[in-house]
Amino acid sequence: MEVDPNPETVAKYQVQGVPFLVLLQQGEVLASSEGAMSKQKLEDFLTPYLPTAA
Repeated sequence: MEVDPNPETVAKYQVQGVPFLVLLQQGEVLASSEGAMSKQKLEDFLTPYLPTAA
């Protein structure tokens, strides 16, 4: 999403910098992160929110 034409969304999620990653579940923020991250940091960020294998 481009931040400039979407000030309402930027304000809603309190975006201070880009890139900005927000994880939502049923409209609620589970986690967010600002700034670039390596593949490993992204995996570490996402892993707690992914379903486990049955």
